[in-house]
Amino acid sequence: MGVCMGIWVVQFARRLQKIIVRYQSLDSINVSTGFLAHQIRKVSKALKQSYEELVQQLPTEEHLHVDETGAKKNGKKHWTWCFRSHRFTLFHIDSSRGSSVLEAFLGREYSGTLSCDFFGAYRKFARLSSASLQYCWSHLIREVKYLAESVITSLAVKNCLHSCSLAW
Repeated sequence: MGVCMGIWVVQFARRLQKIIVRYQSLDSINVSTGFLAHQIRKVSKALKQSYEELVQQLPTEEHLHVDETGAKKNGKKHWTWCFRSHRFTLFHIDSSRGSSVLEAFLGREYSGTLSCDFFGAYRKFARLSSASLQYCWSHLIREVKYLAESVITSLAVKNCLHSCSLAW
């Protein structure tokens, strides 16, 4: 039951009502939000050591895909950071969206490659560390399309962008 709980907590982003409905769909098991909160604490405690081991492994990874997304926690803005290597994915919730999170998890000694968007925290971290940045293709293509469609972009730049896009 704990394994199912752990998977559903991630799948339903801790929306307890959705987890209750899932339990009810399995042999009509009735559970309360208090029971679910207790189960979440148990699963979190059981996974704490494994999580800490992955945190220690992050700075040794040669290439990481990193992204962050905002959400409110108790009415205050927090950020869910996602660090993905070729072997594992690690999530971290923080009140900061800044480069300090990258520094805390990777350290200034980090010399690998971060695949990321154009957010300034990544550029600042690259200046503070030995990391190199590899910008996400979907973000890059979106920026190129914006430039190509922009009324302020010169005709010469638009022709260049169009020629480049034909090469892709």
